[in-house]
Amino acid sequence: MNTFLRPWPTAVLLLVLPALPVAAQNELDALRYSQVQSTGTSRTQAMGGAASSLGADLGAFVLNPANLGAFRRSEFSVSPGLLLTNSASTVAGYKEATEVDRAVLNFGNLGFVLAARRADDDVSSDWRSGNLGINFSRLNTFSANRTYQATLAPDDTTSVPYWLRSQFFSGNGLNPADNQSPNATTRFNYLTALTNRANALDDNFVAQTASDFDDLAYQTYLLNFATVSPTNNQLTGRVYNASRTGAVTQREITEIRGAQNQIDIGYGASYKDKLYLGASLGITTLRYKQTRTLKETTADPTSDLQTITMTDGYEVNGGGLNVRIGAVYKPLDALRLGLSVQTPTWYGQLKEQGQAMRLSTTFSQGDIRAASASTAANAYQYAVTTPFRATAGVTLIGGKVGLVTADADYVNYGSASLSTANDDPGDFTTANNAIRDSYRSVLNYRVGGELRLAQIFRLRAGYAFYASPYTNTDTKGERTVISGGAGIRRENFYLELGLARTEFEQPYSPYSLGSRPGPVVNTKYTLWNPTVTMGFVIQ
Repeated sequence: MNTFLRPWPTAVLLLVLPALPVAAQNELDALRYSQVQSTGTSRTQAMGGAASSLGADLGAFVLNPANLGAFRRSEFSVSPGLLLTNSASTVAGYKEATEVDRAVLNFGNLGFVLAARRADDDVSSDWRSGNLGINFSRLNTFSANRTYQATLAPDDTTSVPYWLRSQFFSGNGLNPADNQSPNATTRFNYLTALTNRANALDDNFVAQTASDFDDLAYQTYLLNFATVSPTNNQLTGRVYNASRTGAVTQREITEIRGAQNQIDIGYGASYKDKLYLGASLGITTLRYKQTRTLKETTADPTSDLQTITMTDGYEVNGGGLNVRIGAVYKPLDALRLGLSVQTPTWYGQLKEQGQAMRLSTTFSQGDIRAASASTAANAYQYAVTTPFRATAGVTLIGGKVGLVTADADYVNYGSASLSTANDDPGDFTTANNAIRDSYRSVLNYRVGGELRLAQIFRLRAGYAFYASPYTNTDTKGERTVISGGAGIRRENFYLELGLARTEFEQPYSPYSLGSRPGPVVNTKYTLWNPTVTMGFVIQ
């Protein structure tokens, strides 16, 4: 075959492809905003987040607004804390392992309940109380630094040379096999299309504009063509024969910042102190920011191509709404049964601001020692709808000894969806099909207990298991939480301490290689979340 793209000695470039022309709006975003962390007061977090039938606790209000009806007095609490994140990344087939730590302030809850309760001797109505609650809680803390590193051979077959060639041809509707066709018309049409594409890239190079991935690669001397054409065997286009020798270190650093918060405004009532009913409106805010830098460095100082560096990033901001209704039934003083359902959260207008993507190269010899190119920054708006949720809970109370409580959540992650916002163009058919194909419905479980000591002291422990959302059973995605804590409760004041340890693994592929998967990076996350709750009971 006398028409080809020269192999590029790097394993970085595919990473930029998903960011053009926009950086997100895919099934990963739908999952990210649909999964939530354990939240609430230190008490509920120490018991694994199992609180949907617990009763008078602001952390229980978040899971089931019917718990508001159990409050007998007004109450205020605040739960500041920390989130300590450790990420350990390994690349399949390579020995290197990289760990990164990150610490950030975190709020579990900030809220109050205004209680309006009839006197115990007031029998004018079976409705004993009607309480209003407002609570802020942190659903997700997007705070993690992820780094992976691998040592590649210059001609590593899992890197970009194979990918870039196949992506260029497929992305431009070209089939290299057509150049070997016995049909002269087929060969001519193929070479004509290839020549036209090369001329377009050269025109953009002269104008110093870059609109897509091919432009970035061409303007940094990583993409060029052999000298062929359909007429005179001379194809327009620059030829730069950069070579690379010696081992290559590939390293990517990803920084993620932001949070998903919710303000719940709810009302709960008590009927004969046996049945509690409640409803709440959830107002959710969202901020997610990601920046990535991927760099390949050649160890051999005599190698022509020395470094390739790519940076990109984007930030998403917006808000959403949901409604939750619930009930708690107390058939016995020692038994509480809870049930709540939450509508999908609708993020009607998420604003995404994509950073300008930049690709840079350096060389050790020749007239060209450095080159760089950037795309323009972009902005986009879209909508996300997260799944419906249903939660059932049971609490067994052992008098003055303590209690045991358990929850189960039903969530169908495959029912999330993306759509357009306002008049912004967009077709999310492919992304929504990927959501349905990639994710499934699951049951999540939480269990916790509280032991009462010496009237005012409490000891607590809990465990939670969040099932993997992936339909592919080989993909790890389950999360486990082990928690514990202690507290002091007085008549008008309480002080609670909680510590939750969350662990999960997350697969990540920075790029794919045509029809084959690219390097698979597996990151194991360990999150430590210490919190302290200070609460005040108002007579």
